[in-house]
Amino acid sequence: MALNGIVQITSGKPYTVTTGEDAENVGCCNQERANVSGNPNGGTGVHTRAEWFNTSAFTLPTAFTYGAERPNSLVSQHWNNVDMNIARKFNLGLGEQRYFEFRAEAFNLFNNVVFNTPDSTMSDTSFGQVTGQWNNPRVLQMSLKLYY
Repeated sequence: MALNGIVQITSGKPYTVTTGEDAENVGCCNQERANVSGNPNGGTGVHTRAEWFNTSAFTLPTAFTYGAERPNSLVSQHWNNVDMNIARKFNLGLGEQRYFEFRAEAFNLFNNVVFNTPDSTMSDTSFGQVTGQWNNPRVLQMSLKLYY
């Protein structure tokens, strides 16, 4: 019998709040950084899907100026994942070359939900909201293989 596993532990994805407008009037991209005028984590620091960060902590820069937010100053949810498999051989009694192998595999064994990066564009209606899942839900699979 064999038991194998993979454990992945990652930090969250860094991201920057952008205006979605061309405040600098450079004629490109609409990815200008915003100004930070408060605490992005808010008073509680609690992250929900409806408001992952304090959206009122960001303001638009004045016309023809750059925003003062540092690039990648915010980080999305960290990710812990465990994949496991177990395998076992069953002899048929017809020699060592003939046997069954049973295998069971589980991906995202503990079914942890990891939210995607929140919408960080100020001009979007879903600004500050998490609208998707970063990882896949638990997947289980089993197989039976005959060696002859």
